[in-house]
Amino acid sequence: MRNQHDPHFDSNFVAENFTDAQSLAGALNDVIDQHADLAAARGRLFSFRIESRLPTWVINCDLDKMREELSAALEQDLETCESAESLVECRLDDGNKLSFASRDMHFPKDDARTKTIYQFEITPASNREHFRGLLSQARGSTNLGNIKTLLRGMSFLIVDDSLDNLDVACALITDLGGTGEPAHNGEEAIQKALSHHYDLILMDIQMPVMDGNDAMKRLLEKGIQTPVIAVSAVSSKKERDESFKCGFKDYLTKPFDADQLIRT
Repeated sequence: MRNQHDPHFDSNFVAENFTDAQSLAGALNDVIDQHADLAAARGRLFSFRIESRLPTWVINCDLDKMREELSAALEQDLETCESAESLVECRLDDGNKLSFASRDMHFPKDDARTKTIYQFEITPASNREHFRGLLSQARGSTNLGNIKTLLRGMSFLIVDDSLDNLDVACALITDLGGTGEPAHNGEEAIQKALSHHYDLILMDIQMPVMDGNDAMKRLLEKGIQTPVIAVSAVSSKKERDESFKCGFKDYLTKPFDADQLIRT
């Protein structure tokens, strides 16, 4: 992991050089939750899959416009879906374009019924701006004092195959009073959990070497009782249920923001 005193992750540097960064994670999760409720009210099953390399934070984007237009596109897709189950996949094209494709789950993936329903251009925030946004959001919380009191002295194991994700998560936890230890896959997480005590583990699901679900099973087999939260780019009841069956205590969908992490 990079040195916490590197300018990219130094708290004083961030406070003195703040630039705006908007939470793409928060905007997407707002729309997903709203549409899932709408689909359920109509007796439909709706799943949402987010590409893992999607940025959590963006700059210079009209996210209110994106919320409104994406909500309208999803509602229209719900009206025209031929079956009771659909999947919407969000991916990043050409580095700066969000593409949302809808697929009727009762037909093959390459079927003509898979269609792009909405696109929106973004400017991904740099890793430094990402951390600035998280830190500013956390510091702006009315519960900041309680949060720091709660996290002071707590140790976290952060498991993710993305070095940027590890850097940002560990830096945020450190600034809020805790300590964050990185692990790059499930196998490494098991080794660290067996040799050190952690108060909480955040575990990515899709990783090389050993994925999060398999690692969770192994942790339980070895008698590790530390609570583990699943972190995944997949937002579907099936995936959530599978993770809970493996023994996870909670489930976060990537990309997520500081408020969601703190609430969990």
